[in-house]
Amino acid sequence: MFNWILFLAFLPILLLGVYLYRRFGILDNPTPYGFKRKPVPYSIGLFITLVWAMTVLGVMGLANLQVLSLVFAVLTLSVVGFVDDRRGLSPAFRLLVQILLAVFLVSMGFALESFSNFLADGSPVLYLPNLGLLLSVFWMVFLINAMNFLDGIPSLTTGVSSTALVFLIILAQIPNFHVIDQALFLDLALLTLPLWVASFVFEFPLKKPKFLPGDSGATVMGLLLAVFSIMAGGKLAILSLVLLLPLIDVLFVIARRIWQGRKPWVGDYTSEHLHHILRFLGMPLSVIVILYLTISASFGYLALNLWTSTTKLVALVVLSLALVIFLSLIYNWNGYSRRN
Repeated sequence: MFNWILFLAFLPILLLGVYLYRRFGILDNPTPYGFKRKPVPYSIGLFITLVWAMTVLGVMGLANLQVLSLVFAVLTLSVVGFVDDRRGLSPAFRLLVQILLAVFLVSMGFALESFSNFLADGSPVLYLPNLGLLLSVFWMVFLINAMNFLDGIPSLTTGVSSTALVFLIILAQIPNFHVIDQALFLDLALLTLPLWVASFVFEFPLKKPKFLPGDSGATVMGLLLAVFSIMAGGKLAILSLVLLLPLIDVLFVIARRIWQGRKPWVGDYTSEHLHHILRFLGMPLSVIVILYLTISASFGYLALNLWTSTTKLVALVVLSLALVIFLSLIYNWNGYSRRN
């Protein structure tokens, strides 16, 4: 499943990216985020995306229009993320670009057309193409921002994204399980996974990360995960279970901002999300990353062993409620300890 040759080939390529970013001074400013370290190459997600695009096109060629459209959308999103990392763009403009790219990808065939009927025995398929188009656009835009919100600690987004992709690949290779052909998804996913894992290795904070992908990398991972889950035959429930902790955290933070009368896209990116709070409690960054990966992998294992749509729905609801209660306790405790 995992292409070790491709993984090893990506390592020196990423080292080249680190050198180029340092050579041209494209570095982060760690002080505002509470990190006491020297600057590292920042927004290297654009370089990673270029490597991904060249790999995909080099291996798969230029004949498949869907692949070309996906490469175009991913490169566009990464360029916008790079400009936002360096100069800052308005949230409204970024959201508009995300919606337009999602609509474009849906028009190119990356869209849901059917759903499992959770209320019927055997989970027969419901064909609701109009609803599927809207849900596909929402799913892409939501995951783009969710994975970007997760990018508050080095390697958290790359690690969780890699874990999620592993489970999608495992599920796609289960025989006699899929109605939709998994070949195109597997071709793209197996080219993507080694690059994401290599990025995770460079970013993992044993002492300090070698680079940071920034918005130009995190948003791309969110978009690709959304597209891959659609290509794999609407595996939104599986992906939602693997990503449940960061997804619930994002929704919880947005809800709190709205409740407090604040704009949902404006917040404190140093102390508001769960990974920020764990860091505030003194938990090492590497331990936080491992904790998230363990939870994601555990939920992914659970998802693979829930064979019916109904049980997946029940698991999503129960685990979501449990996480909401947990986050409520954590956030209330954090607010109290900061006041005292």
